[in-house]
Amino acid sequence: MCSRRYGIAAILIALIGAANAFSLEIPPLEVSLAASAGIISGNAKEFVYANDNTISELVWPLDPVYALGLDTQFVWGKKLGIAVNVSMGLPRDAGTLTDTDFLNVTVNGSDAKTDYSEHDARLNHLVLIDLAASWTYWLPLRGPASKTSITITPSIGFRYFSLKWTGSDGYGQYTYGKSDWSESLPKTEFSGRVIEYRQRYIAPLAGIAVNLPVGAHFAVEAAVTGSPAVWCDGTDSHMLTKKDYHDYLSGGILLEPRARVSWAPQPTLNIFADCAWTRIFNLRGPTEKTDLTTGNTTAYSKKNGGGAEYTAWTMKLGVKKTFKAAKSSRVHEREEA
Repeated sequence: MCSRRYGIAAILIALIGAANAFSLEIPPLEVSLAASAGIISGNAKEFVYANDNTISELVWPLDPVYALGLDTQFVWGKKLGIAVNVSMGLPRDAGTLTDTDFLNVTVNGSDAKTDYSEHDARLNHLVLIDLAASWTYWLPLRGPASKTSITITPSIGFRYFSLKWTGSDGYGQYTYGKSDWSESLPKTEFSGRVIEYRQRYIAPLAGIAVNLPVGAHFAVEAAVTGSPAVWCDGTDSHMLTKKDYHDYLSGGILLEPRARVSWAPQPTLNIFADCAWTRIFNLRGPTEKTDLTTGNTTAYSKKNGGGAEYTAWTMKLGVKKTFKAAKSSRVHEREEA
């Protein structure tokens, strides 16, 4: 009988504990949507190596690109955040592609230019997707003339970034390594599509942001994002020679400082201006060449393979709207609703 009473008591204690657990408060959720428009200006580079010497450098321009962005963020209790950021560049003429060769560097050590060509470059697409999780720390310090605390927000995430160009028309001046290049060399004219190039980057990210409120409606934010492990898949298609070159690049480094100035005319409405500088470098890897006429594939090691870089400024203006979830702080109350 005594053991039965103890058993009933244990069950009652467990039920009470479960009831209390289901009555725990859930941090309030805020959802924000931001739309932006701006420009991206810079370039991406494609390298070809022979015995670890650069024998070819192609500069693909972004001069400039018009971009649209859409950001979504979920924040619980003003601390835990999950964000998805998407940016897209509008297809357009992007500047002049230049292709410079240094064919004598492996012959006599000369880094003088031997061949040169340039073409009209058109951006076919630009897509950037960032996924990130963050945690905001509210400091016991307020911004200048503000009642709002300064915050520090570390984050971790992942980036996918893809660009593609087409080079058309233009001209080339070639010595094929027989002498140094000069402007007086005869020009070989091109018509129509000559070359296409695509870069696809993937990288884990880590970052930190500091937000400084100023007065009742303004804020200044400084942030930096980086990655020590960037991968890039590069594909170079030559229409005239009917050959494709596929680079498998790794070991890249990403660095991206950013700054934002924002104005909040209302507590849930934010108008902002962003500026960011993105640099991706140190990418190297092997290359596969495919002859589209014969179907034969030739593999090149890293020292005779390819490389890539990306450097650009991004400037944009945008507006952000925040929506607060309905006030319902307990799980069982929401379930009954």
